[in-house]
Amino acid sequence: LTCDTPLIDAVLRLLPGAIDEASTAEESFAAGLLEYPQYTRPAIFRGMGVPAVLTSGDHGAVERWRRDQALARSCGAYFEPGRLGITGNAWKEFWQRRAPESARWLLDVGALTVTYSIVGRVGTAELACYSVLINLINFVGLPAWGLGTAGATLVGQALGRRDVPDARQWARETIKVGVAAMALIGLPFWIAPEILLSIWIHDPATLELAIWPTRILGAMIALNGIGYMLAMLLNGAGDVQKVTWINLATQWLILVPGVWLAGPVLGLGLLGMWLVHQLPFRFGHVFIFGWFWKRGGWAKISI
Repeated sequence: LTCDTPLIDAVLRLLPGAIDEASTAEESFAAGLLEYPQYTRPAIFRGMGVPAVLTSGDHGAVERWRRDQALARSCGAYFEPGRLGITGNAWKEFWQRRAPESARWLLDVGALTVTYSIVGRVGTAELACYSVLINLINFVGLPAWGLGTAGATLVGQALGRRDVPDARQWARETIKVGVAAMALIGLPFWIAPEILLSIWIHDPATLELAIWPTRILGAMIALNGIGYMLAMLLNGAGDVQKVTWINLATQWLILVPGVWLAGPVLGLGLLGMWLVHQLPFRFGHVFIFGWFWKRGGWAKISI
């Protein structure tokens, strides 16, 4: 009986009413593609976890992930269009969806690489300090990213119920908690930057160079956090493409030319380059994301 079970299942499912037709709509070969991966509890099993996008509450991102995975599985199964019933159209869609994503990653990493190169032209000590400061931002930004992710889930769930006021309320609560938390985290950066920097920088002259930029970071951490959280909230509302392109545009149109102007051109050193990073670049994120959130276009996105 065990050996016959797959055959019995294959035959019975063809009988009208045996299974819900909707449940087979996305199975392998139902639409010329292999099915996307399926996950169940526990969320983490033997070191393997459920992808974060599936627990984000962002229904649009989940659908895109499922489609991408189905395309990747199908086109990757055999590197030949037509095999396994995979059509040339499926291959075309696969590359159309993957190429822009790859280009965005390339532009994102490229902006960071160019910025480091510009800072390095000013001096090796400046580059060392800038690297430490960027890593500090990434580290202290984790609470903001975490709160933003939680808020994005709640916003996504509210929009799933068509409850836009509730989505706005969750966004406000997320930002209020995040600002308070980030302000507390920023205090050591302002009060004792020397102690904090001495963990990574041991040369006295280089450490002295990074003290004021670190204090500026401490004062601006809450603002940085608002930008992170607004980006995540827009993602949770399904406005993912807008967030991605705003990040790229501000990197290439504000950060890279601003750092070049402040550093090699005007000779303002590390402090000038860091002010560009924190004021027009990071503050620009807060202003732009905040403006788009207030406009409410995210509430009209249909999945």
